[in-house]
Amino acid sequence: MGRLQNHSRVAWLLLLLSPWAASARAEDVSVLVSGKEAGQVYLYKVGDQRYLDAKGAMAAYEGRFTWASVSDRVQLSVRGRQAVLQVGSKRARVENAAFDLPAEVMVRAGAVLVPFEFFASPAFSALAEADAELGSDYFEIKPRSSVRGLRWFRYKDHTRLALDLEPRLGYTLSRRGLAALEVAIPYGRADQEKAEELKDGIVERVRLRQDARQAVLSIELAEGVAAEAAWDAQLLGNPRRLVLDVYRDREALAAARAKSPRASPAPPERVDGGPPAVAGRVTAPPVEAEDISTSAAAAGTRDQKANDSEPSRPRAAKPRIVIDPGHGGNDYGATGRRGTKEKDINLVVAKELAKRFKASGVFDVLLTRSEDKFVPLAERSRLANDFGADLFMSLHCNANNHRSERGFEIYFLSERASDPEAERVAEMENASLALEEPGAPDADAEAAVLLHAMAKTEFINDGSIAAGVLSRALSRRAAVADRGVKQAAFYVLRGTNAPAVLVEMAFVSNAAEEKELGSKGFRSRIVDGLYAGILDYGKRQRWAMKK
Repeated sequence: MGRLQNHSRVAWLLLLLSPWAASARAEDVSVLVSGKEAGQVYLYKVGDQRYLDAKGAMAAYEGRFTWASVSDRVQLSVRGRQAVLQVGSKRARVENAAFDLPAEVMVRAGAVLVPFEFFASPAFSALAEADAELGSDYFEIKPRSSVRGLRWFRYKDHTRLALDLEPRLGYTLSRRGLAALEVAIPYGRADQEKAEELKDGIVERVRLRQDARQAVLSIELAEGVAAEAAWDAQLLGNPRRLVLDVYRDREALAAARAKSPRASPAPPERVDGGPPAVAGRVTAPPVEAEDISTSAAAAGTRDQKANDSEPSRPRAAKPRIVIDPGHGGNDYGATGRRGTKEKDINLVVAKELAKRFKASGVFDVLLTRSEDKFVPLAERSRLANDFGADLFMSLHCNANNHRSERGFEIYFLSERASDPEAERVAEMENASLALEEPGAPDADAEAAVLLHAMAKTEFINDGSIAAGVLSRALSRRAAVADRGVKQAAFYVLRGTNAPAVLVEMAFVSNAAEEKELGSKGFRSRIVDGLYAGILDYGKRQRWAMKK
């Protein structure tokens, strides 16, 4: 949690000179994170009621603070998860939970003041994955561990590693050189740093460590199998855990999958010196009750799908593609220096792409909007679900304060962003929620239900495969830099009961790319790449693509 910056002393002076100051006291208090000093935050007291400056407090949480002074709506975000407050109101909403505070949120001297009880509430503590304590001269944040219980099991032809993860954590799996694997868990917090030697002929040693914004599990492969090793990863439930199986070679992995995608392995050999389920011994794990998803990142198996691991959905006569032009109506999205509105580019490209699909005679296509109108995010998801989409694609243009940023990137769903930039993009696109009417469907509640259902299917995994295929196809056909495949918690993807991706086509904030986005030739290359990518994805999924 980074150092905090002080407010303007002018604001302090205005505060102390205000009529309100007669009954109030304001002071700096130290911020502690895991017992270590991390700057200061302003504490305001009115009688027995204590308030924290929301902006300073969110900096301590490494979160984001947004205050729309016209509507007096206050939005607080930690790693893409949001809470909403209203100046002059006691009502607070943290994702799907709504509750009352002991006092109203208020503004004094340009600072938004929030009762401390909000930060200590069970709902916000769960969102931030940290408990809060307020003393006489300190505000302490106590992060909760969300990655724990590293253990391993030895089998005849592979080694199994397991880590318990909190429900909202995702992971990425990659190879590091020829002799190591690395599992990164963005925003995960390890309960302890741990290094152990396995030396079982497949895995030499493992190490769980805490980086600044993620937990990392490093796996060093044994010298004799490093070049040939293959692996598979799963998220299992009851309790939720990441299970990584490391095989001697691809043949061993293929044999295990052919035998049964869901069968438990043969009982493991007993291992002395491992993490003790019984002191000094590792016993076999229980039969796995639920296979939630299979990672698409396993080396040598990234493009292979574990067949028949879930019942297939009824297949429509033609594959059904939903194209979602982001933003619209009073939601302009990003705007370029030349005045180009993201919402307009999104719609033009979506229509051109839909026209291409319809002309092929192979697909059924639905646009979530075909004109310049505002469509709530939950409604876009509902349209896709009612249509029975086989793939949902949301089209957007990127933007950044650094106007030199350029290129395209493709996202699939994760409850945790793959990196801080991915989190920023998700928050930018999720900002459309602020424009929805108070009576509109609760996108958070709806998404939570659908995400629970999605967790039991292959949709998220298929979305990651689709993102990779689309990225390769687009990089071959469009003259635009490839920024890669990323993950983040986009609301419009969370609510869609189908494989779903979000495409940031180019940066409208970049002068050169803004000009390109206005070019029919450039847009045609984007359409070519997206169309080719979906064709490739359809072949992988064995869609029936006949006229």
